[in-house]
Amino acid sequence: MLIDNFPHIQPIGQLHNKPVPKPETKVPGDVFKDALSNAINNVRELSAESNIERTKSLLGDNDDLHTSLIASQKSGLAQDLLMHSRNRLMEAYSEILRIQI
Repeated sequence: MLIDNFPHIQPIGQLHNKPVPKPETKVPGDVFKDALSNAINNVRELSAESNIERTKSLLGDNDDLHTSLIASQKSGLAQDLLMHSRNRLMEAYSEILRIQI
C-alpha cells in the first residue's frame, strides 16, 4: 500500500528547505534602535541637503539665498538635537554603571 496519494503532506526534505516565518513582534530594544537609526538618517539627509543648497548658492545656481540658509539651520538644529540626545544617553548609561547591586 502506497501512501503518496496525499498531496497536502510533504516529504521531510521539502520541509527543511522552507524558510521559517519570523514573528512580527518587536523587542523594546529594537524599537529604540529603530528610532535612533531613523534620527541619525534624518540628520544625514538634512546635512546632505544643506551641502547641496550651499554648493548651489556658491556656484550661483540658486536664485534665493534664504533656501540655503533655512537648509543650513535645519541641519544645524538636527545635529545639535542629536548631540544633546547622545550626551543624555551617555549620562544615563554612566549613571546605570554606578548603581551598586
